[in-house]
Amino acid sequence: MSCSLIAMDFSVKLLTSQYDYMPQFYTKLVGVTFANQDGSDRQQIIEDLDDLLQQTSNVSLQLVREPQNSYDHNAIQVHDSQGRQIGYLSRSVSETLAPMMDNGIDVQCTLSQITGHSLDQNFGINIQIAY
Repeated sequence: MSCSLIAMDFSVKLLTSQYDYMPQFYTKLVGVTFANQDGSDRQQIIEDLDDLLQQTSNVSLQLVREPQNSYDHNAIQVHDSQGRQIGYLSRSVSETLAPMMDNGIDVQCTLSQITGHSLDQNFGINIQIAY
């Protein structure tokens, strides 16, 4: 687990310093086990996405800036095509992408993989970011 985090942080540093040469990378979402403000269950939404992913290989997700977030002014929510929040980008990824998004760069997000199918584990989401 530490190795993947190190690799993710390394790719984000490369993206920060040389993003012209690295137009895409993979990362995982955080906050996927929390409930949304409207009471909807992110894990149920992810289960719905898992069914959709079985039917199609390309599931687009929406990135939504949340600059008024009291914990992180670079926060970026991730929503499904119906506008339901499924989690956040990690702080290290958001600190790189938020200024890009704020400056009008189109950042795309695609569902790559849903993890945690075995036993009683919570679902997780791996995504691809491209710009």
